[in-house]
Amino acid sequence: MLKYFIWDFDGTLVDTYPSMSIAFQRALKNEGINASEEEVLRLLKQSSKHALAYYNLDKSFKKKWKAIEERVDKAQSQPFQGVLEVLNLIVNNGGENYIVTHRDETTYEYLKFHQMLSYFTDVITIEKANQRKPHTDLFDQIIAKNKIIPSQCLSIGDRILDMIPSKALGLKTCFYNPKGLDHEVAVDYEIKEYKRLEEILRKNFNR
Repeated sequence: MLKYFIWDFDGTLVDTYPSMSIAFQRALKNEGINASEEEVLRLLKQSSKHALAYYNLDKSFKKKWKAIEERVDKAQSQPFQGVLEVLNLIVNNGGENYIVTHRDETTYEYLKFHQMLSYFTDVITIEKANQRKPHTDLFDQIIAKNKIIPSQCLSIGDRILDMIPSKALGLKTCFYNPKGLDHEVAVDYEIKEYKRLEEILRKNFNR
């Protein structure tokens, strides 16, 4: 039976892309670079590293971008429909939720704003990383720290780079793929909406 649940944050729990892209676009404009919202969003959904490389930006830009994002209204970035019901189901059935994310400590600000922090046993952000996903480093850390049993753990993420380290460590995998994007990585579950994951977990907890 599944007992442990490791979640990605951006694009999995909360749709932070609106605030991320607004802030990125404003920071670009401050650098004299005009870019459409659609272009910025597409690049960020690949990864922030990819977006920075595309515009040939250095680490100093990232600090400026993040400073602007902190001032963007967090109400623009909402939890995905059905995700709170899933988190509640897990906690009410003795399960444990964790977060492994490339986002920094601002993760906690979003969790507190949306009153979600109490659902999580532990959170590991990018500050703790020795290696980024798809390396297993962050997953190794949270598993060791919390004595998580891999065979009883489900990893949920919206990108394949969440699935690759999870599979390598023997975790069950759930790919949140609302747009039905093509991919070549085999996963245990693939969902377009969280209602489906809720159905899967109700069966899991009722065994």
